[in-house]
Amino acid sequence: MKINRRLAGFAALPAVATLLLAGCGSSDAAPSTETRSADQSWSYTTGYGNTITLDHAPERIVVDAYSAAALWDYGIRPVGIFGYGVGNPDVTDRADESTMTVVGREGELSAEALAALDPDLVIGYGNSDDPTRWTWWDEPMGKTVNNVAPFVGVKFSGASTPDVLNEYASLAEALGGNTDTVAAREGKEAFESGAERIRTAAAKVDDIEVLALNGDSSELYAGTTALAQFGYLKELGVKFTGPGGDKGWADLSWEQVPDYPADIVFQFAKSAEAFAASPVFVKLPAVTANQVIDFDDKRPNTYANYGAWFEQVAQLLDQARNVA
Repeated sequence: MKINRRLAGFAALPAVATLLLAGCGSSDAAPSTETRSADQSWSYTTGYGNTITLDHAPERIVVDAYSAAALWDYGIRPVGIFGYGVGNPDVTDRADESTMTVVGREGELSAEALAALDPDLVIGYGNSDDPTRWTWWDEPMGKTVNNVAPFVGVKFSGASTPDVLNEYASLAEALGGNTDTVAAREGKEAFESGAERIRTAAAKVDDIEVLALNGDSSELYAGTTALAQFGYLKELGVKFTGPGGDKGWADLSWEQVPDYPADIVFQFAKSAEAFAASPVFVKLPAVTANQVIDFDDKRPNTYANYGAWFEQVAQLLDQARNVA
């Protein structure tokens, strides 16, 4: 029977079974695939430029929910899952969570449960300040996890959507996945086709502006092009309005919304019910013109999922009128 080397040394970890994660979140190196020598050692260089090396190819991996969806379609089968989106198929997509052990939900992680799985790697969204830890982990928690298994951070902050998807594909190949299946090829083709449709449609309506909103009756935020999704749409020619800034979300109040006239509103999917009850939202020109589309910045990181959403965006741009 395999001896659990992490549990054997678990006493050296902080004496806390479950820790609350706090905080939110380099170089622009392209991720590399694994290298294996005669002794079967394995290494992978992330999009941040840091390299993870093991003495054998990883077999047991634990992933955050965002990475579960991205790797599953390439044949990668994690043994554990954690983070925001666990239990939500809108995030995990086709990944079968019933085959994975949940070691944490939302901002909580059980270090003991993680160690019990004896993982070779832990994979998730990286922290821009320290790619060796999850973006929502503080430094002590990052060290605790790396005492169990090396953390592979996927670069998403400041990266465009194609870069994020490409890094997941590279990582999947390094883990032994197959990125050249019929489904994988069709997904990438759908993504590229949808992106080209958006580029064409945006060029025809260069006076149409989009406002992305997320929140409820008490709190409101505007999405900025610092988010990977919107940054890529901007590259394709889509024009955004709003307070902007170098963060993914900018603070906004309902009183300020009319200060940013928009012809199209991107509505955070989970905000739909609250927005429908807002007297300000329902009177926005884009809303009365039915030029509203749902978005989710944490949608599954797959070419196929983005391809389907891109088609919806392109269709709305094709039909949009200047109403602001």
